[in-house]
Amino acid sequence: MKNYMKKIFILLLITAFFSCKKTQPNDNSIASKDILSNNQMIAILVDIHFIEADLFLKQNSGKDVKYYTQYYYNFLINKYHITYKQFKANIGYYSSNIKEFENIYEQVVTTMSQKQGEIYKK
Repeated sequence: MKNYMKKIFILLLITAFFSCKKTQPNDNSIASKDILSNNQMIAILVDIHFIEADLFLKQNSGKDVKYYTQYYYNFLINKYHITYKQFKANIGYYSSNIKEFENIYEQVVTTMSQKQGEIYKK
């Protein structure tokens, strides 16, 4: 239960970070062809939160997470065939529409809970 609460806290912390971010005027200037679908954003954000949780656990166990961070995020960029710049622009785009971003995060939380349930069943 303690690990579950840590994961929820991390999720809320990251959510707060993205929702409170002051966007620059050019952050939302993204071509419509570069906008990721809601489902793509959900999948990416779920992976990011699992990555961040793993990094948090590694760091708390005394490991230097610099290598892991770079490895995980490079893997994520390759997995979804995007660049960091595209991801950042999409975060800017979606965070400018708070209701849509909240809906995405509701799906992120649901998906993470389902995956966590699958893990505990094994």
